[in-house]
Amino acid sequence: MKTTLIAMTSVIVLALPALADEQCQPLKIVSSVELKLPKNGAAQVPVSIGGQSLIFRLSTDGSQSAISGAAVDKLALIRRDSTLRTLDTQGDYSNTVANAEDFRIGTAHFGKVLLRQMIKDPPADGPQGWLGNDLLRGYDVDLDFAAAKMNLISRDHCAGEKVVYWSSKTLAKVPMRISENNRIVFKMMLDGHEVEATIESGVGRTTLLRPVAESVFGLTETSPGAKPTGNADRFHYRFSKLSVEGLVITNPDITIVPDATAKMPRHGGSRIIAGLSVHQGAPLKLGMSTLRQLHIYIDYANQTLYITPAKPELDQAAEPLED
Repeated sequence: MKTTLIAMTSVIVLALPALADEQCQPLKIVSSVELKLPKNGAAQVPVSIGGQSLIFRLSTDGSQSAISGAAVDKLALIRRDSTLRTLDTQGDYSNTVANAEDFRIGTAHFGKVLLRQMIKDPPADGPQGWLGNDLLRGYDVDLDFAAAKMNLISRDHCAGEKVVYWSSKTLAKVPMRISENNRIVFKMMLDGHEVEATIESGVGRTTLLRPVAESVFGLTETSPGAKPTGNADRFHYRFSKLSVEGLVITNPDITIVPDATAKMPRHGGSRIIAGLSVHQGAPLKLGMSTLRQLHIYIDYANQTLYITPAKPELDQAAEPLED
């Protein structure tokens, strides 16, 4: 018997590798949407609120979804104050949330959701919010960056490699955990050192915290091979190898960034979470400069990532990917 990938809103059936367990349910696509993947930029995803279309940044490292103040005004959403403040490195904060009725991602209907209001509004022609793990983790998330597509898949299926419905010679099955602040964390090897990592499709470049770069790898902006970025507290460095469970990326170009949370001001009177502009959680963030080469299936319920090369021509088990 062949497994199938079924779209719940249509009759699309894809032939998949045979299942060992005949009782396993086929994967059911709840929604499939086209991603926008600007060059050197964050992944963007279409959403709708009350029938009005918006573009959000797809933030797979975002703890809570958010919306701009301008979009809240345009859609006449109801605001209220929260005891939870979102704080940025300049000390600016927002404790405003908005009720978004009839929130949808393609054909996936979330009903009424609570969105944090962004601290600062983005440019009017940019994404007017971000989509985070608070909403994504209700599904399995299939990120096919080569096809610029995101599938939200029902969690009602058997656990294990059967979720990998596409053909690939190289498959990394990676244990992950969800941190206290709702972020995906897993382990990778970078030039022979184990580091905690996350996937963050909401940023253009892969980054590593400077304290880790200095203490583990002995790197500073004056190290041989370090290149300036135009920002005094950041620099680029091309490492030799980044790997996870048999999948290898050679010569990854990574931006070394400061630990902004160490200098964040503190506010009393309410609990605080940091804004998404701050590098929190895992010290290594895989941004779109790396993620474009990958096809990633996030199984939140079983806390597992399945990662393969994005394109068949890159899928050579003995051949590493080139960043």
